[in-house]
Amino acid sequence: MAMAKTASNRSQTLNLINNLLASLQNLCNQKNNPTIQELEKFFAKSFQLNSNGIVQCRSSQDYLKRLYHLREKYSHFDIVGPLEEPLICDNQFCVHYELGLQGKDGKKRQVLLFATGIFEDNKIANWIQITHEKSANQWDS
Repeated sequence: MAMAKTASNRSQTLNLINNLLASLQNLCNQKNNPTIQELEKFFAKSFQLNSNGIVQCRSSQDYLKRLYHLREKYSHFDIVGPLEEPLICDNQFCVHYELGLQGKDGKKRQVLLFATGIFEDNKIANWIQITHEKSANQWDS
């Protein structure tokens, strides 16, 4: 469903982006592992994630496995953003945010992310991101 270029839809898209980032942070930091039902609130059935030119996920289930892997490596997640005003056109957006991670070994990492995405029926269908580690430690995307 393509959203028209109106202020109310722009506001709706900003809310969707902010809710997604806040919810992902909560899912990563909660005591229990996230569930597929929690992810399907945000991701369309056709969801795909590309990171630094590599297809990382072809479904919500793949993303759930990715979250499990990240939760095994990191004890705390802090998503800050959007760092700048997101660009929004119809059902497409670009957003810049930062991910702060604390490893189980206590080491902290900061990763800058720039993502473009497409909404379908108010859910993320496609997410393409470029990541860059801000800190000296190695980021495993």
